[in-house]
Amino acid sequence: MVTAYTGPSLGRTAMLESGWIFYSGTLPASRLDVVDGAVVELPEPEPTEEWVPISAFIGALYALIPAEQVAAVMQNEAALKPALAGLALLSSDAAPGGMIDLLDERVSEWLALVDLTLDQVREQMHNGGTL
Repeated sequence: MVTAYTGPSLGRTAMLESGWIFYSGTLPASRLDVVDGAVVELPEPEPTEEWVPISAFIGALYALIPAEQVAAVMQNEAALKPALAGLALLSSDAAPGGMIDLLDERVSEWLALVDLTLDQVREQMHNGGTL
């Protein structure tokens, strides 16, 4: 598994001594792997029926998350930052082309932050007319 380092700069030598491997490309961590001690770029994943447009996903969230809960999260910095960061991550690299891969484990993790399940979101997208 590839993890992006987001801590303070330690310098190249210290980071290499700590076991980090440098990658100078632009792909997100979800498209990288380590093989024989080197970072390799993975091919773009093939779409499945579990990929949905970001707009349909967001539309389902609007319908499922009560306005009071959204307002409460907006007022709570500790809750707002992970919610926004998670959603930004999902929309940036869960699936290319403005899609979200519902089977990406981060989707369920993010939904748990707002007390929703993947099944609830799927049902809303299908029955709510966003798909």
